[in-house]
Amino acid sequence: MHCNLGFFRNNFVVMENDSWSNDSFHRKITSKMKRLLVSLLWMGLACSLAAQSDRTAYEHLLKQFHTYVDNGELAGTVIFLEKNGILTKDVYGYADTEKQTPISENSLFRFASMTKPLTATAIMQLVEKDKLSLDDPVATYIPAVAQMRVFDGTTSGRLPERTMTIRHLLSHTSGITSRFDFSDAGKAANKKMTGLETNTLEELIDLICQTHLAFEPGEGWAYGYSNDLLAYIVEKVSGTPIDVYFDKHIFQPLDMHHTSFQTSNPDMLTSLHATRPEGGIQVVESPANSQYVTGENMPRGNTGLIGTAGDYLNFCRMILNKGTWNAKLILTPASMKVMQENVVKKKFFPIQVASNEMYGQGYGLGVGVVMEQSPFGTKGDIYWPGAYYTYFFVNPEQETIAIFMTQLFDMSRMNMIWEFHDLATKALDSFPSDGK
Repeated sequence: MHCNLGFFRNNFVVMENDSWSNDSFHRKITSKMKRLLVSLLWMGLACSLAAQSDRTAYEHLLKQFHTYVDNGELAGTVIFLEKNGILTKDVYGYADTEKQTPISENSLFRFASMTKPLTATAIMQLVEKDKLSLDDPVATYIPAVAQMRVFDGTTSGRLPERTMTIRHLLSHTSGITSRFDFSDAGKAANKKMTGLETNTLEELIDLICQTHLAFEPGEGWAYGYSNDLLAYIVEKVSGTPIDVYFDKHIFQPLDMHHTSFQTSNPDMLTSLHATRPEGGIQVVESPANSQYVTGENMPRGNTGLIGTAGDYLNFCRMILNKGTWNAKLILTPASMKVMQENVVKKKFFPIQVASNEMYGQGYGLGVGVVMEQSPFGTKGDIYWPGAYYTYFFVNPEQETIAIFMTQLFDMSRMNMIWEFHDLATKALDSFPSDGK
């Protein structure tokens, strides 16, 4: 909040221009001083109230999520807000509630579906290098896709009339589904895949291609395994395993030094908590038995990355800067613009993940897009959550970034991350535009 001192300067200028030889000088100066003192009082009060307002929105955000921690609903939180390059951090609670290990801004979090925007970035890099096209048939790179059939309630299904493209994969309009799609097709696909182990990305792709599409490519929106196919395409086109590609072309340039599919620093990894039926939370995966430590975590495109809030902040800053970070070009502004435009047809709104209907939310190529009708956030926000309650949003026009990190397994309370988006937006709106 800034107080305008121009009023005070203007009053002093008028006073200085008054004639000192005028007999009414004392009456004038007394009158002006009274008006000035009253104005000072009002301006001071206004500045104080405005400053309190600035603090109130941010403090309300922190109070809400600190309360979740204090009440035993969350273990601990890391919140980063940035506006015009000025970063504000809040770190609160525990990485492990049983051991009372404090959470840290250097704690490692399971990004889960926040892996998807990174996979999309890898694909767009290959598009820029003319290694592939957004409208290439997926079957060009994964022949088994050509045999996939559309779910029609029968065992055999039917052959699709449309060709699935890379653009469809990026926008979740491919028809490929998963357990996070509660349609009949999603349930059937989940039933087919449940209990079957896959140890490599190639094995996973083979299994996915045995399921039925939820709809004709381009004629719906389903939250499925599309990004795993994208990761496999990256491997085939680049000749590089997806984890190696990520590290070389995204993580190293962005100084995301702690982001990977495995960690050799288990002490940095947060424990995964889950809600107990009787209330409160409990640890369901500690670093000691985590696949991210034991080497069992399979590199893929849909999920699986771990990293710090600071690492993901650098990725968000790249988005904010239209593809460039620290003078390093990750993607061109043209590619960033294409990714951030909603491609989901209105007739398929609201898009839905599991039982969460996302009103006013669209989807671009690898990222969610806040639409004008959204009940929270600002039109043009680029965002996406992870299933373990990690979240980010970026607004390039307003030069704002918000990151939320915690670790909870409870799909019934995902509204908590939309609440974060709403409160963080209000807090950022109250921050001074020039960062002072």
